[in-house]
Amino acid sequence: KKTDPPEWYENEIRIFEIMDSYDPPPDSAVLFTGSSTIRRWYNLAEDMYPQIVINRGFGGSVMKELIQNIDRIVFPYNPSTIFVYEGDNDITRGTKPSAFLEECKVFISQCQQSLPGTEIIFLSIKPSPSRMRHWKQMDRANRMLKDLCMIHENVIFIDISTPMFKKPGILKNDIYAEDGVHLNDKGYSLLRHVIMENVIKLSN
Repeated sequence: KKTDPPEWYENEIRIFEIMDSYDPPPDSAVLFTGSSTIRRWYNLAEDMYPQIVINRGFGGSVMKELIQNIDRIVFPYNPSTIFVYEGDNDITRGTKPSAFLEECKVFISQCQQSLPGTEIIFLSIKPSPSRMRHWKQMDRANRMLKDLCMIHENVIFIDISTPMFKKPGILKNDIYAEDGVHLNDKGYSLLRHVIMENVIKLSN
């Protein structure tokens, strides 16, 4: 049997490791990880200032792939807080909300074992024009994830999806990139605003 080709994202993960070996990020920073919604947040460092942030999003990823790389792009940083964005690709590719939830549980338990005291913040799955046919399942996954976060200490759910609707069922059309999946600058400034609003609430 031929050996399987390396995972498609291996190069991205290796680049992170090379960057870290030249310029190790500080301990206890705020880590953002997940799929391309995180990876394409090019202004993340400025948007989260004065927090020191590390961006370890890798495009196209699903929760299972994040777990497979947890000891390479999560644990080494010993972050104070981990923001996670997954589920978008999972549901689009046919993963059931309940199966996605099981993987979120694995992620939580591995983090709580290896990084006790680190806060985990899940961002809800966002709606997007090109993926509206999956929104019902995404919305269901969001509700399940919110319930899951409520029963764990130090695990928080932030609803980023509701603010992306003009009214129920109608998306704000000026916050998306041309592909109808990713966010544009205006979308990221909305995302930043929602996170800041919630984090300020959390710290009070």
